[in-house]
Amino acid sequence: MAKARSTLFAAISGNAGGTEFATTKSGIQIKNRKPTKKMNSPREITARRVFDEWAKKWTALDPAFKQAFNAYAANHPQTDSVGNTRYLSGRNWFLKLRVPLGDDWAPFDEAVPCMMTTDYYFSAYLDLWAGGPYTMAFFNAETDCGNNVETIWIARFQSSTTSHQPKTWIPVGSFIRFPGNTSYYDRFIAAGIELCPGEHVAIKVVQRVPYKWPCAPFIAWATVQPYMAAWWKMNDDTITIAVADAKNVNLGYIVDPTGNPASNFHSVAGHIDKALYMDGVDDYIVLPDAIIHPTLAAGTDFTIAMWWKPDSPDPLLGKDFLANYTPGTYGILLNTYDSHFYMTTLTRDGGDSHIFSVESPDHHSNTWFHLAVVRKGTTITFYLEGASIGEDTHAMNSLSLADPAKHMTIGARQVPSKWSPGAVDDFRLYAHALRPDEIAALAAM
Repeated sequence: MAKARSTLFAAISGNAGGTEFATTKSGIQIKNRKPTKKMNSPREITARRVFDEWAKKWTALDPAFKQAFNAYAANHPQTDSVGNTRYLSGRNWFLKLRVPLGDDWAPFDEAVPCMMTTDYYFSAYLDLWAGGPYTMAFFNAETDCGNNVETIWIARFQSSTTSHQPKTWIPVGSFIRFPGNTSYYDRFIAAGIELCPGEHVAIKVVQRVPYKWPCAPFIAWATVQPYMAAWWKMNDDTITIAVADAKNVNLGYIVDPTGNPASNFHSVAGHIDKALYMDGVDDYIVLPDAIIHPTLAAGTDFTIAMWWKPDSPDPLLGKDFLANYTPGTYGILLNTYDSHFYMTTLTRDGGDSHIFSVESPDHHSNTWFHLAVVRKGTTITFYLEGASIGEDTHAMNSLSLADPAKHMTIGARQVPSKWSPGAVDDFRLYAHALRPDEIAALAAM
């Protein structure tokens, strides 16, 4: 790069051949011209291909149809962001009709200006979880014509307090709207987008149906939920037996053979909002194998965290309130006995087995306690009230803690005299090991 003050260069600015000239407060700067940026990312290539396709359609359009678009353009002035009136060309109006190429929908080949606009979205439902699922639904009054195409963009890492429209959008893709599909995680991953827990995002969606202009963009906001395998808040209070997972995926259920299994008969005041009560006779909650078994399989890190409020313990008999094994199998067991909590894991590798069990200090009945089990590698740690009460590093701790033949249940071990009266609240399952400070933060809630 060179500098010059000569009057010969005073009026020079811009590019000439391979040289770039710029006027600065220090004088004229002369440097080699930067190479043109290559627009060759997969997204840019796709966008250019779609634009080229529709530009060819315009070139091939009958002159009478082109005249119709030009007349439409002359009668439909637009207002820009600062309030100025401007007119688009007929070609630009035609290109507004373009939709991406796709195998899931028939080509859009309108040749004259549309008479109507695709119905505008009036609301959206967004529930985005780190690691999935990404549940999204957009609502308008447009009926299924067999070729409704939605195009979705995302603006990432937005301020949680802003309501301004973002300037930079990342395309997620275009999808046929009907039949509905609310699980977008795989679609985001295919677009190279993996959202982070706590990230605040804006989602923009536009719909286009044949023989209508695209609707105006609709923007909705969401904050990405944390990494969790499942989260049963225990706030259920309905006439069904369902115990809902906050992710709307892993549905548990209540068993009460001699009573009423509907959750509204078991709903009580919780430590956080509501809780579900087991009477210690024959009630228990079954958690779904589909999430329990892979999360507690051999070689996995995990965290189980829950609130439990025990009724009066039996000094002569253990009361099992979380279990996924019976004698002779392997898994996890939490129970109360004579004013103590007992937290136990049992692993097996055929003929050999390893038991890790911890007895807690005295506890009081009818009080909420926070308990957690964490496995990281071959280390298992038990927590009570946010503090570690025992840790074990045996090599067998990495073996499976979920027998495929056994359910994980809350309120019983499903064997006679092993029912546990008490209430459960805010049961969380993570497919990773929480740090001690994260466990303490849960216990402080």
